Amino acid sequence: MYCPECRLEFNPGIVECSDCHVALVEELPPDPALEDIELSTVFFTGDEAIAGLAESLLRGAGIVYISKGEGAHDLFGLSPIEIQVDSRRAEEARDLLAHLPQGNRVPSDGGAPET
Repeated sequence: MYCPECRLEFNPGIVECSDCHVALVEELPPDPALEDIELSTVFFTGDEAIAGLAESLLRGAGIVYISKGEGAHDLFGLSPIEIQVDSRRAEEARDLLAHLPQGNRVPSDGGAPET
């Protein structure tokens, strides 16, 4: 069961969201906030600790991100971790991550990563 307001998942048997006080639904409708998002890659790294730091900085700034390659990186250590954000906040995210000690930053023109 899911809350249609905050979109949290609840255990079976719960019928009302404890935060929003609305009736739960069995299936969530698509999130309209995610329909018009274009993703831009803002950071690459092969270092899981640096990726975690980048994610923490983005969270602290309220920038929603997606990390790609973490699972493959954990298993094989081969794939770089790629961090993507909404293109409308890409430049802000790049500026925020520019001081990180390792990793490849993606230039604002979307070209090949800088090393």
